[in-house]
Amino acid sequence: MVVGLGTIVCDVILTIMNESYSFTGLWSGALSIILGIYLILFMSHPHKNQGSFQRLKLFHVGMFIVAVIALILSSINLASDSCYKIFLGPDRCHDSSYLIKIILVIFFSFTFAQICITIAMTCIYTKKSRLTVPRNPDPTPNIAY
Repeated sequence: MVVGLGTIVCDVILTIMNESYSFTGLWSGALSIILGIYLILFMSHPHKNQGSFQRLKLFHVGMFIVAVIALILSSINLASDSCYKIFLGPDRCHDSSYLIKIILVIFFSFTFAQICITIAMTCIYTKKSRLTVPRNPDPTPNIAY
């Protein structure tokens, strides 16, 4: 969730500097925060049903697609040099926007890695929960006399 907040802040700064046009930082940051909240709520319930696993997988696929698009668009934005010298002046314009763009690409990479790890852990947890056979809560054997 901290990475999501950092991504939003970087995108807002780049938007103020007229360097970001696609608002990928806002999308990715908001989805990262939503994913964090959903995972906290999801893991806080001891009994998870199959529907919540399907929702989590669907949400992960959506996050994965948004993260890939955000990485591509932020890399294109990093390659472009459209800094307006009117805003910061000719001496500080290139370095500050370039560093913020690099930080934004790093945040997107962290988000992408986090999504991949969470998908893997969810798949492992789902397979593990399917293999677990529920126990009989009655400790006495069912013997007919």
